[in-house]
Amino acid sequence: MFIFKRWYVHTRSVHLDMFIFTRGVGDYDVEVDLLESPDGAKFFIPKVDDDLKPKINDKFTSVKEAESMCRRYAEKSGFDVRLDAKKTNKYGDIQTRWFVCSKEGIPNEIFFDSIDLRPRDRRYSNSNLKRSGCKACVKIHLTKDRSTYEIYEFVEAHNHVLFNTNDRRFSRKNRQMQYIGYKHVLNSSSYKVGATRAHRYQTVLKGGFEQCRPTCVDYKNFRRDAASFVGNKDAKMLLNKLANRRNIVPEYFFEYKCNGRELNALFWADEFTRLNYKEFGDVISFDGTFRTNLHCMIFVPFIAVDNHKSYVVVGSALINGETIDNFNWVLRAFLSCHGKQPVFVITDQCAAMRQAIPLVFTESRHRLCMWHIMNKVPNKVSIALKYNPEFNRVINKLVWNVKICPEEFESQWKSMIENYGLLGDKWFDYMYEIRRSWIPAFYKDTPMSGLMKTTSRSESANAYVNIYLSSFFDLVQFLNNYDIAIENQRYAQAVDESVTRTTTPRFCSPLGIEVHASKIYSRSIFFDFQKELKKALLCCIIEGVESFGEMKTFLISRKSKPTTYKTRYTVERNYSENTVECQCRFFVRNGYLCRHSLAVLINDKVDRIPEKYILRRWTQNLVPVQMQSAHARYKEGDTEKEDCIRDVYTQVDDIVSRARNDKSLLDNLAELLRNFKLDVETKLPYEDPSQQKIDAIKEHLGVDVPDEVDILPPTRIRNKGCGTGKRLISASEKVQTNSKKPKRKCAKCGQCAGHDSRNCPNV
Repeated sequence: MFIFKRWYVHTRSVHLDMFIFTRGVGDYDVEVDLLESPDGAKFFIPKVDDDLKPKINDKFTSVKEAESMCRRYAEKSGFDVRLDAKKTNKYGDIQTRWFVCSKEGIPNEIFFDSIDLRPRDRRYSNSNLKRSGCKACVKIHLTKDRSTYEIYEFVEAHNHVLFNTNDRRFSRKNRQMQYIGYKHVLNSSSYKVGATRAHRYQTVLKGGFEQCRPTCVDYKNFRRDAASFVGNKDAKMLLNKLANRRNIVPEYFFEYKCNGRELNALFWADEFTRLNYKEFGDVISFDGTFRTNLHCMIFVPFIAVDNHKSYVVVGSALINGETIDNFNWVLRAFLSCHGKQPVFVITDQCAAMRQAIPLVFTESRHRLCMWHIMNKVPNKVSIALKYNPEFNRVINKLVWNVKICPEEFESQWKSMIENYGLLGDKWFDYMYEIRRSWIPAFYKDTPMSGLMKTTSRSESANAYVNIYLSSFFDLVQFLNNYDIAIENQRYAQAVDESVTRTTTPRFCSPLGIEVHASKIYSRSIFFDFQKELKKALLCCIIEGVESFGEMKTFLISRKSKPTTYKTRYTVERNYSENTVECQCRFFVRNGYLCRHSLAVLINDKVDRIPEKYILRRWTQNLVPVQMQSAHARYKEGDTEKEDCIRDVYTQVDDIVSRARNDKSLLDNLAELLRNFKLDVETKLPYEDPSQQKIDAIKEHLGVDVPDEVDILPPTRIRNKGCGTGKRLISASEKVQTNSKKPKRKCAKCGQCAGHDSRNCPNV
């Protein structure tokens, strides 16, 4: 139903003769006055309480207060506010400020020329106009006494339809992300959760789309803005962040190398990493992993084994390529950080690593990964041998055997080569030449050589770290996610320490030596020790004893499980020095007593493990457990504020969990929070969401954005995972290219065909 009235509106010194129609609430769901000019143009005037409506000559103490008033009026009226013109005086104070409707202004013209149209370009874009030339505005200026601001112009008529009650949730203001939403997206990215999935999680947590007003596109746009916030300053920001950490904790170590203005290599280790190397740095392994950062730098973590037989990081590096110079520099930085060389280092067959390690680690033994070598065997033999189970059994039993001596290995290797027709094979000959660098028989006397035979722990560490890292992350985000991965690793270490300290294992015997082992060893090592103890009780028999004064020699026979074959070992017991030495050298390789030595100690009714055979690296509580985050430890950001925010979340969660079935208590809590929100809005002025976005990004980065950049990230890196940079070649083109190549003569069958002696089908 329309009510006819006559109305004269005075807007910017122009008299408009209009007709007013008051549209009912049932039709439009909001009260507005609809004005129509003689030329047919329609204008909408929102009907709100006079207390919310701006008035000429209203006074405000600050621009923020005036902005808050305008936004409250716009929210009730059904439109969005945008900041427009601003003028300042010579004192730097804001002289004039305009608050306009979000649809103010004229949309940009789009030019189209079909002649310049490229293939697959659209002839027109399907988009909506966001500007309609609306003249609604509130303008304030500074009074002459420069004490307050007052409204000197107010236009309330809009030339577009206003939001009704249902559509207001889609307005720009109600869709605007706030500080908590920004933090949610950034924290999700620390666990490699993208913007789309973060929006889904937030929608579920808040109870549906009605409560989660920002759209998925808003989340994506913020993720894009956060990535572009750093730009090409990430290398400089990364070094500044590491320098800040070293200033706060002097034990924090890092070194970097530049090529001109570009970052070339970086090595860092925090204080707990250095403690881990001090206790567990006898055996280390390292291997590069790719696609962990935006600049394609190779991430190289150095891995050791802790007292729970779990891997720990003892250093990390970023390099721009797997070259001898880079590895040489990284190893020198590693040595400068820790001050001592490891007993031996395990790597794959990377040529650059093989040449760099002896130059820096002059006292260490370089051991090659057995898995990488054995994984190549099927490709180095003929098809017949590849699928010959007997050959596979023989070579695996020979190579992986830790009980034979070097002479036995050499004899059995030559016999295997002769029996399977591998004489003169270049690859097998080369593997035999470098046998001292990968065969376990040559490491029987090397301390802790049983800890690692392959780089599987490095591979596992790389796979674990890649859970948190992505090729889309800049260097600062890379370091933040690396910290998250290390914190989770140390959390697992703390769990192992707690289990060892607060629980009691199940014993398999009434022997006192088993109880003593449970008190000194970590739980993982105790279970390995218990396994040897069971074998000593069940499988080992003392067949003979010879005495030589304070010395006794025991002949121990051990029955193998699947057969009746007995293996015999000699154990020497010195009672004056309280030592027990076994021929199998198990203690040297692993750091705790073998079943043969335990059989002798049980025979002598020894209730405690001799002090000589208790290695410090396997005992309990070696390294202090660090549960504090890197942000808090190095004071990156306002840690007190973050603690308060976490405390608020914790308190609210506890209250809701307890009062979930009492509606009256929940209503009281909601009322208290609403009243508190009103107090906050009264005490704190309106804050632009863009400022909240900047604050959230800066807090997440944990370092200031530098004004000047003298160190740039590396460019033109071509490593694994970067793509070939070449066009795709079709199958037909490959066939044509291969047909022009000369055929190789097979050494087995003598034919010039597309095979060689390794995969000859006629063998």
